Amino acid sequence: MPVRSLRILTFFVVALVAIGAIWAPFVALTVTLAPEWFAVHVSPVAQIGDGCELVVRLVTFVVFGRWIYVAGSNLVAVGMEELEFTPAARIWWFAVPFANFFKPYQGMLELWNASRGTWPHNQTAPLPAVWWACWLIYGVIAQVLRLAGDDRSMAFTALYGSAIAGTALAATAIALVLGIARGQSALGQEDLSAVFA
Repeated sequence: MPVRSLRILTFFVVALVAIGAIWAPFVALTVTLAPEWFAVHVSPVAQIGDGCELVVRLVTFVVFGRWIYVAGSNLVAVGMEELEFTPAARIWWFAVPFANFFKPYQGMLELWNASRGTWPHNQTAPLPAVWWACWLIYGVIAQVLRLAGDDRSMAFTALYGSAIAGTALAATAIALVLGIARGQSALGQEDLSAVFA
């Protein structure tokens, strides 16, 4: 199996993550800085905006999942046999209850380290750890937003928290994707097979 370039998939993942990160800060800033403008121009189309955000999020999950699969397949293609996670396992652990609090992090940490030539592959690295912390915090805030209901002060606090956590998550996800893609850009070279053996 040949090593596949991540260039196009990386571009789409980064673009989708960036686009998806815009909505919550936009809403939080306009509610605070221009409440009248928000009430006239944004509130009437808020459901459409939320629907678009959901579509972007779903497309991002699919494209990001494909990116993770291809990046994992590249490691297998260069002969890395000591990997704990298969390319598909790095994706499906996101859907396994309770294990999804730690297994996806371990899979991405292995992908990060193996792509960059770090051994052992489960060695803690700052960027994957920060990305995973942002992922968990963002998930908790999303649950608080759902539970807030009609409690306006709780909803506003959660909205600002979501904007901050979403922006941090997007920034770390983009850095993680770019770092792995940069590390994998050298995987197809013949002389690197000895390094990863």
